[in-house]
Amino acid sequence: MFWHQLAAHLGMSVKRAQSEIDSAQFSHWIAYHRIEPFTVDRSEYMLAVVCSILVNVHRKKGTTPTKPADFLPKFGKPRKQSAKDIETTLRALLNGNN
Repeated sequence: MFWHQLAAHLGMSVKRAQSEIDSAQFSHWIAYHRIEPFTVDRSEYMLAVVCSILVNVHRKKGTTPTKPADFLPKFGKPRKQSAKDIETTLRALLNGNN
């Protein structure tokens, strides 16, 4: 997956990046990315901070405050939910009871 991020960052296709970047350079890019993430990674976190602040400013007294991590995308295998679970979640969101 890092090949895709790097290629997008450099403005080239994955195929081109793989043909032009040797393993030593690739290792250096990985190390650099750990220290200085690409803008997209930081943008997601900054937006999550803003979302968390907005929700916390408007939350009901006595409710648990949110954290930026609550608003970061979670990738991976989706969890299975029954139709009833989905309906309950949607009703809670629409009624402000989340």
